[in-house]
Amino acid sequence: MIRSASDTVLVCMRVADVATPAKESRRRQCNWCGAAVWASPASEAAAGPGAAVICLPCCHAHLERQGKPKIISVTPDQMREVLDWYRKHRRKDDGTGTT
Repeated sequence: MIRSASDTVLVCMRVADVATPAKESRRRQCNWCGAAVWASPASEAAAGPGAAVICLPCCHAHLERQGKPKIISVTPDQMREVLDWYRKHRRKDDGTGTT
C-alpha cells in the first residue's frame, strides 16, 4: 500500500525513458526503487506537498497488487506543459498540417 503524508502519489516517467522532459522539470527519485524520474512543476503542484513520487513501472506493479486508484484530472498547467513540449519537439512533417 502507498504510504505518504497525504497518501497522494505523483507518478513520473523515468529519466532513462524520456530524453527531453517537460520544460523546467526536475530530477526526483522514485520513493520505491530509487530510479531517477522527471517531475514537472505543474505535476508537483497538482500532487501537493507530501506526495510520494514513484516511477511508472512501480505504479504498474502497485496497481497489479492493489487494484484501481483514485486518479485526478490533468490540470490546465499540466496540459500547457504537455502542449509546450509537443510544439517544441514534433516533426514538421508529422502530417498535422502545422509547423
